[in-house]
Amino acid sequence: MTQFSVLTSEAKAIVTNFFNAQKKSNVFSEPHKQLMASLYALMPDANHKVIGILGQYVVSLSDFMPESDICLLKSEYPAVVRSCYDNGQLADVTRINRGELFIPQSLIGLCMAISEPKAGNSVLVPYTGDGGFAYHLADCKIDGFEINEKNWAFLQVLLHSVHAVSNIELGGSLVSPDKRYDYVFSFPPILEGRD
Repeated sequence: MTQFSVLTSEAKAIVTNFFNAQKKSNVFSEPHKQLMASLYALMPDANHKVIGILGQYVVSLSDFMPESDICLLKSEYPAVVRSCYDNGQLADVTRINRGELFIPQSLIGLCMAISEPKAGNSVLVPYTGDGGFAYHLADCKIDGFEINEKNWAFLQVLLHSVHAVSNIELGGSLVSPDKRYDYVFSFPPILEGRD
């Protein structure tokens, strides 16, 4: 469905160096979230509520790289966000032990291949979680909700990076009995902390 940008080799090297430096420092264990949030905070149209929620992840990137590297990452913003998201998916399997569960990319890909949603379709994604379905449906009009504040904020960063038209609310259900959707994609909330 959505076509994703790919990092240039130069940007990939900058991202990899940032991840490696952060992992070695043992100061912050989720460098992919740190880079996503920090780069998002530099965007002129960044949502202040999202930045506030992700404040613990936002750092001054100029403390870690030269301004020329920051400019390159900003110019490749969608691809950098996608790279950070993919790194988080692969590296953060321990989230299951903290009561979180992400949808495997293979399952999302299968759902997209079977359903073949088209640009402009209306889609409901209840329990958006880490944004797996919503991110792949960025060409559609997406409604949904997420009760976890940080998941919601990172999802906003993901959707911002691909200019998605979405109404993902923080909180409970927004399903209207009179609204019809072309598709509904959901991975049911099976762990504690979900309605």
